[in-house]
Amino acid sequence: MKNLLPLALICTALLFNACKDDDDDPFFPPPEQEETFETNSYSLLSPGNYWIYEVYTENNDGQLELSSNVDSSYIEKDSLINGETFFKFVDQNLGMINIQFLRDSADYIIDEKGELIFALTNFGPLLSESGDDIVEFKTYMVGPRPVTTTLGDFDALKKETEISVNGESSLDRCGLNTFWFYVKDVGVVRNEILYFSNCQRVRRELVRYSIL
Repeated sequence: MKNLLPLALICTALLFNACKDDDDDPFFPPPEQEETFETNSYSLLSPGNYWIYEVYTENNDGQLELSSNVDSSYIEKDSLINGETFFKFVDQNLGMINIQFLRDSADYIIDEKGELIFALTNFGPLLSESGDDIVEFKTYMVGPRPVTTTLGDFDALKKETEISVNGESSLDRCGLNTFWFYVKDVGVVRNEILYFSNCQRVRRELVRYSIL
């Protein structure tokens, strides 16, 4: 009988291990968790997606007033550029048509020239820089910020562009920068454009959108 005791203990141990949850077994590691944030949840680069914006202009008293203008943005199609798939983004912005070819690249959205348009996590450091000896544009990802719009309250990622003219920045001159609020699974819900010459603002606020 004494020889049967160790055998019984071994069988009990084997039975216990066989019934354990696989998550606790080193031979059955838990499945990798999906990332909470994904760049394509902000870029939403699918042909047919569109966004409609109301436009507010600043009056002489510094108040924003709803104008009769309506802006829109949409993803028209995909295109192959240098072996990579980009998406044609058409933006009707204050009467002008701006076209970019965009794609997701790791934690960034980039254009066809390789310039960084948006970042998921790289908050603070310079995202992009352009301009000449007179006018300079510096763009930063500020980080998570709450925003309230006509569509509701959102947790957003804020991007800002600082304009400098002859060494004087928009932040020093006007106390403001141009900015965007990006919301996961929605897109840009608010964009405020600053005119450096008179420090007046124009706001574009999302009122309708369709994500396929």
